Amino acid sequence: MTMESRWCASVLFICLSLGTSAVFGVRDTSCPRICSSQNYGDPVCGTDGIIYPNICELRKKACGKGVKLSPDPKLCMRSTGSKCEHKCGNEKDSVCGTDGRTYLNRCMLQVEICRIGISLSHLGPCNNISAHRENCPIDCLQAPQDGPVCGSDGNVYKNTCQMKLLTCGQGVVRTNKKYCQTTRHCRESCWRNARPVCGSDGKMYANVCRMKSKNCGKHVFEVPMAFCTSQERTPHSTVCPTSCGNEIEKPTCGSDGYVYQSECELKLLNCGKANKKVSRVDFEKCRPKLSRCQKTKCPSDMDPVCGTDAKTYTNPCQLSIATCLKGVQMAHIGNCTTLKRSQSCPSDCDNETKEPVCGSDGNVYK
Repeated sequence: MTMESRWCASVLFICLSLGTSAVFGVRDTSCPRICSSQNYGDPVCGTDGIIYPNICELRKKACGKGVKLSPDPKLCMRSTGSKCEHKCGNEKDSVCGTDGRTYLNRCMLQVEICRIGISLSHLGPCNNISAHRENCPIDCLQAPQDGPVCGSDGNVYKNTCQMKLLTCGQGVVRTNKKYCQTTRHCRESCWRNARPVCGSDGKMYANVCRMKSKNCGKHVFEVPMAFCTSQERTPHSTVCPTSCGNEIEKPTCGSDGYVYQSECELKLLNCGKANKKVSRVDFEKCRPKLSRCQKTKCPSDMDPVCGTDAKTYTNPCQLSIATCLKGVQMAHIGNCTTLKRSQSCPSDCDNETKEPVCGSDGNVYK
């Protein structure tokens, strides 16, 4: 073999090696290895026309193939020429379609939505009888204590009987506990870590764990401390803002290293926190954090979540940016619910007409 032929063979070998590594390259480090069905929302359509259980599974199963979330969900519909291919798993999380059939999980229902154009009726399995013909229990005194139970209406009940009693005729069925986020905290043991939090019920708790365990089955979640401390002012205390909706957005750097939308938000999220006084500092100190957090690019799909700042975010990705900027965590899935406002309590009832009234606690009052 001549020197020239040896050189050509070497070049060919290198080219082939490069080609092989390009095809069988190392796994992209940005691709997730594990996806929890509890955290990543509804099925999505990829740009390859395939249905995936959620956005995390799309990134995991199509890693390195250039597949992204399709900007047009109709790409995965039979009416636009889709073959309705899917990468659904076999985990059981029953849902009911408008065709009256129960599907193994939300992803498998999405495949049928692609094929024949049905939609989601409700979470949980379909009822075999119509809601208005449903047998309703009279009481639950002897009912099995099989709770807490998560209903397809998003509420938690003590047991299945109570669920049927309180929702009779509404077609509510038992469903996966992930849809009722307080259920898993019912029997939780809490460590004695002292990080006081304000609950959406307007009460203060020693920590997040105690708040959730004491309110098992109730939709109580963490909100800014200002919502609790605004009712407990002393002559020397400052007034905590409970809303910044009318404030002009002007990025503000806090002495805690977080970036806030305005000085009002800085006070809202830090007011009332013991042993932690956060003040405004030169914004240049927060510029590196702002640049790092803004690198995250989020899809525009609607999968609302509520943050601990009592604000609704379009999807978990948008919340992750807020977590990066100012430490906000997820309070609960879905839009933020309206917070209870404190009512002024009467000091006496001397001038009231005496007429017996029945309270929701079952007692009669003068």
